Amino acid sequence: LITVLPPLAYDLISRKAICLDTPDFGTKTYKDRSFATAAPTLWNNLDETVCNQPTLDAFKAALKSNLFEKFVKSSKMK
Repeated sequence: LITVLPPLAYDLISRKAICLDTPDFGTKTYKDRSFATAAPTLWNNLDETVCNQPTLDAFKAALKSNLFEKFVKSSKMK
């Protein structure tokens, strides 16, 4: 269902975290709404510091901190 891109595909953008492949569907509507597309897109847009955490608890803490920082930055711009 979800596949990992080979290292050469994402080494060019100097990213050390694992990148996931988004499948190609026939129509844009189904592609945007499917889990197979949404999950890799969200994962690939995370900061490397979040993706490279060694444990699940560390990943959760880093994700929470990262999302909170993005929220604070976006609320200050308003």
